[in-house]
Amino acid sequence: EMTSPTKGAPNVTDLHLKVFTIKYKQETKNGLTHADAKVSAKDFLATYQGDRDFLLRWLFETMAELNEPPDEDLIVLCQDPAHMSEFLQFSRESAQQTHLVCLAVGEVMHQWAMVGDRLDPNDMERVVTFEDDRLKSKYTLQNYCERIGKCFRCSNSAYVVATALLKRTCKKFSKPIVSSRTAHRLLLSCLVIGAKFCDDIHGSSQFYAYIGDVPVPALQQMERYLMVMLDFAVFVNSEEFDKNKRMLQGIIDMGRQEKPKQQNTGWFRELADSVDRMLKW
Repeated sequence: EMTSPTKGAPNVTDLHLKVFTIKYKQETKNGLTHADAKVSAKDFLATYQGDRDFLLRWLFETMAELNEPPDEDLIVLCQDPAHMSEFLQFSRESAQQTHLVCLAVGEVMHQWAMVGDRLDPNDMERVVTFEDDRLKSKYTLQNYCERIGKCFRCSNSAYVVATALLKRTCKKFSKPIVSSRTAHRLLLSCLVIGAKFCDDIHGSSQFYAYIGDVPVPALQQMERYLMVMLDFAVFVNSEEFDKNKRMLQGIIDMGRQEKPKQQNTGWFRELADSVDRMLKW
């Protein structure tokens, strides 16, 4: 049985127990007997027990494959122990409220990426820091936003601020920078900065890196690059905030129509009935 997160800081035993449990589930799902699944889980743990970073990344990936969103045990394992209990409480409250807002931000990025993909490469500004063909091939923007929306655990305001920062960043360049190669990392970077700026209680860089499926050093590099590009100006006044809030709300409301004007907003339709209940600004 996993150690209760309220009883103290996570330790190696917590991580190993979680890995064993998920590996066992994975192997039984693949058809192994209970006995063989236990042996496989033990062997896997014996091989990688010294590599904490690999085990955490493997947990996030495998739980996603098993359709199990990262739970509180996993959040505890990669969160700063000093703020663990506060973050857990905050994450419980925010997890049910922000899913649709994240999808709306993702729709903004999807629109920009479609425009960028149609342009000649010479008409685009290359920003190598945000280019990632692996994320492009592994996740559609919809899938990526589904992942973030379920696991990121930030406030609605953080998504609004992230949208404002996305716009500011794009205006810093003379040519478009958003395409299907850059959209995932650019979105993740703005969301991390938005969460850290807006929320008194937020996740660690390691937590956000695992959710975004990027190495921790890469996420830190993206944050630094973005902050320099923005001249460290991340404050969003009330007028700008309200403008972006209305835009995101409009995208969500569009999903409530029986026949959306644009086909790529249709993936909000199935969630439309819960908009009013979940979206608490």
